[in-house]
Amino acid sequence: PTPTQASLLDALRRFREVDGRGRGKLSRYEYLKVHLWYFSMAHNRSLPYDPTQPLTYDREFSLRQAFFHVFKERDGSEKLDFVNFLLNFCIDDDPVRGVFRALSIATGHPLPDPSVLDEAVEGEGEDFEIPLEAFIKVLHLGKASLGFTHRFRDTTDPNDALSRDRVLRAY
Repeated sequence: PTPTQASLLDALRRFREVDGRGRGKLSRYEYLKVHLWYFSMAHNRSLPYDPTQPLTYDREFSLRQAFFHVFKERDGSEKLDFVNFLLNFCIDDDPVRGVFRALSIATGHPLPDPSVLDEAVEGEGEDFEIPLEAFIKVLHLGKASLGFTHRFRDTTDPNDALSRDRVLRAY
């Protein structure tokens, strides 16, 4: 299931609780301790009473292992950057809502529904701030694993539309 902004922020809170040193990265063991939004209550299954019966396949555990393998750091450290992990689950059918979800993860607090943008234009919406670093983090998601071929790479080329300097001037 697609996570809501609240469930993503709840997962972020749980990841931060497990990350006692504030590094922003978790080992496989630490990652597996965090309850995520797609778990069912049946996750803690007991073994079958009859030992001749085959064990059931634990799909949730296997999915968690696969997620760790896909999203872990590629530097050989076997660590998972949990903010980048959660940013990958901010997708939505409405791209503006997806960006708002990603910005809420990057800032660490909930943002209003994108429909408030229409109200803000009319002068009735509430104020909220998004730090530049959070905005750039969302724009440049994936640069570490994709290297310099990523179209949203962080460059200093003044002609690059998404370079840090041009984003800063527009911001």
